[in-house]
Amino acid sequence: MFLWNWSTEVPSLPGNANALAVNDNGVVVGTTWSQTVSPHAYRWERGVLTNLSFPGEIDSDAQAINSDGVVVGRYWSFNGPFAHVHAVSWNANGNPTDLGSLGGAFNSAEALGINASGIIVGDSGSDDGQMHPVRFRSPGVVDDLGTLGGSYGYVCAISDTGIIVGTSTIDAAGKMRHGFLYESGRMTDIGSLPGMETSTLYSVNSAGLAVGACFSNLGVRGVVYGAGRLIDLNTVVDGTDWIVSYATSVDEAGNIAADGIRNGDTHVLLLSPD
Repeated sequence: MFLWNWSTEVPSLPGNANALAVNDNGVVVGTTWSQTVSPHAYRWERGVLTNLSFPGEIDSDAQAINSDGVVVGRYWSFNGPFAHVHAVSWNANGNPTDLGSLGGAFNSAEALGINASGIIVGDSGSDDGQMHPVRFRSPGVVDDLGTLGGSYGYVCAISDTGIIVGTSTIDAAGKMRHGFLYESGRMTDIGSLPGMETSTLYSVNSAGLAVGACFSNLGVRGVVYGAGRLIDLNTVVDGTDWIVSYATSVDEAGNIAADGIRNGDTHVLLLSPD
């Protein structure tokens, strides 16, 4: 394990901005705003900033981008007196499409992930008035992936092979949440580490190796899940005094990006398999 040292500087964007995703071609997407301009989605490529929008939006953000340059995210509009969130995709030319929702009393949706094949995932309001994990097959055609037994859940990522990960409530009261892995029509509860009540998965690669975190009132631990096993990363990382907390991303080679805590300081760590 080693610290990730930056070797190049990415030029800053005008105003305030955050970067939420980058694809294999180095195209960055996220949200930018200023004192006079409300938050809106952007694409940044080779020094060129392109503002992404949807007609009639209040705000927007970009959550993910695939290798073809398709961007997914959210935009907000007024529905009567209330702001309403929509799932949206922008093609490589910046043209937007509203992806629709499950409908129901709480008719909102978010697009949070996309893979190389263009399959988009996120969450949507459902008939029970809660958000469910969903897969957008086409505009207005939305698959409800269900939950682990509760009424609420959301998707964090989808691999290029179509494996989906996220988190879901597991009880009717909605007080317990576990990470899930969804593959071939089946949602698997990954459980949690001993003594920790809550878990989530943030990222998954094509081989089905997923990473995330487990939580308790005593703290957080980064985890890896694969072949039906949930493992505390701190038990399999050699030669370090860092505590691995959130494991946020895993690539096709099994390299894991995570947060590490030492003496109260938090740094970005890169965990590399032997």
